[in-house]
Amino acid sequence: MENNNKDEKALGALRRELVAERLTSARKAAGISSAAEVARLCGMKENRVRGYFSGIRAPGFVEIEKFAAVLNVSPAFLSGYEEEASSEKADLSFIKSLLDSRTNSKFITVSDDSMSPDIKNGDNALIDLDLDMSSGSGLFAITVGEMTLIRKLAMTASGKISVSWTNDQHHDDLTLADPNELTILGRAVWIGRAL
Repeated sequence: MENNNKDEKALGALRRELVAERLTSARKAAGISSAAEVARLCGMKENRVRGYFSGIRAPGFVEIEKFAAVLNVSPAFLSGYEEEASSEKADLSFIKSLLDSRTNSKFITVSDDSMSPDIKNGDNALIDLDLDMSSGSGLFAITVGEMTLIRKLAMTASGKISVSWTNDQHHDDLTLADPNELTILGRAVWIGRAL
């Protein structure tokens, strides 16, 4: 009896670790900056979601469904029943819920490969126009001349905004900006691409 209990605990720990790894990889693939942001998008408590992402807690079916919808993967992938993260089986009703929860948002089409491989030319992004740098660092839509671009923005200690990208082949002239000189449209809250 005692060995069975130990085996069950060990299996539970392995499951929590697997789900935590899958949640983290899906979050990164979705371009979401943190577990806190996932919690906000799912309408869940931040501390509970951090427990799921760290492997301390095991999410139930309802939580897995919410995560799968926001992260655009199947619940089976998050639960460890599928090896590949497949968005084909994900319920796309999350797009409606994202739009319903944001009164001031818009979709844009990404027009360059500066954030590749995470975000590619032609991907779609939902921009929350009410979220600016006061919501913290992350992915933002900015306007440079006539172009709307997605970039990682972070506030520096000197009060400037650090502008960065993930594609090593890409270089912008803009790496640091005065907050008054940079036009920030809003925070990217969802990125998606056609298959």
